[in-house]
Amino acid sequence: MLSDERPSAVLIYHRVASLRRNVHWIAITPQSFRSQIETLTRDWSVLPLANVVQSAGSGRSLAGAIALTFDDGYLDNLDVVLPILEEFSAPATFFLTTASLDRPRRYWWDVLEVAVLDNPRLGPTLTLVVDGQPHAFPVHDDAARRATHDTLYPMLKARGPASRDALVDQLAALVSDDRFDPMARPLLREEIGRIARHPLIEIGAHTVHHSLLPTVPPDDVMREVVDSRSALEHVVGKPVRYFAYPHGLTSPVVVRTVDAAGFEGAVTCEPRLLRPREHPLCLPRLWTCEESGASLASRLAALVDPVPRPANRVA
Repeated sequence: MLSDERPSAVLIYHRVASLRRNVHWIAITPQSFRSQIETLTRDWSVLPLANVVQSAGSGRSLAGAIALTFDDGYLDNLDVVLPILEEFSAPATFFLTTASLDRPRRYWWDVLEVAVLDNPRLGPTLTLVVDGQPHAFPVHDDAARRATHDTLYPMLKARGPASRDALVDQLAALVSDDRFDPMARPLLREEIGRIARHPLIEIGAHTVHHSLLPTVPPDDVMREVVDSRSALEHVVGKPVRYFAYPHGLTSPVVVRTVDAAGFEGAVTCEPRLLRPREHPLCLPRLWTCEESGASLASRLAALVDPVPRPANRVA
């Protein structure tokens, strides 16, 4: 019996994989993920996101409810995640982009990571043509490579698709294909069709190009939102009801666009538990860490009743 004081939350995952480095904190190992799902399905009520959305504006309590969501649609969602969800009969929503439905293409942050941080072919300087002008970035040692990575990341994140792809193509040309994790790519059309037929999985939209929507002109926001939904509905053969904002970032204009597009619910990355009344198009989500099911359970409980840390404790 679930107590009315139990926390309720939407959790966000991306990859389930054992990576040599996890620079962007988007991966959890299969062992940790399985432990989390085992604990959540045993001690909580793991529900479809639809249940959370339906209760969001009603004030009806969903104490102890957990909804699982996965952003970006990496290939390991099909090959690694789905078998674990099947093992514990855990429903989930997969939010997918649509720019690469018919051709394998890696996400820009994965190309950046490998090209700059894991590339023995780099010399002491990385030269990229940015907006028509050559720019040199130091990559002579580990610290310089990490600093260059951290400089390029926000630059790429803020750019439109064409400008961003021009830079990413330059980075990709510096790296041989065997340096990339073969699972580090979005699902293709046929793979989405397979996963969408599974009774535990709901497919949601995540824009066409994973664009930073608050910085995009309104007409482009509409295209990113509506075109991604239309493309996915063509693949899965049924309505796509839910949306995830890329990077979890939104604005009043973006929310109005998602509403006008007819989505029933949408999720951000605001890191908190669910409250009795939530805007169904601005649902918060908690990031999942590399931790066991017991550790995740303790973290959820601590968010409800936090215990102050001693003043001299190192954070």
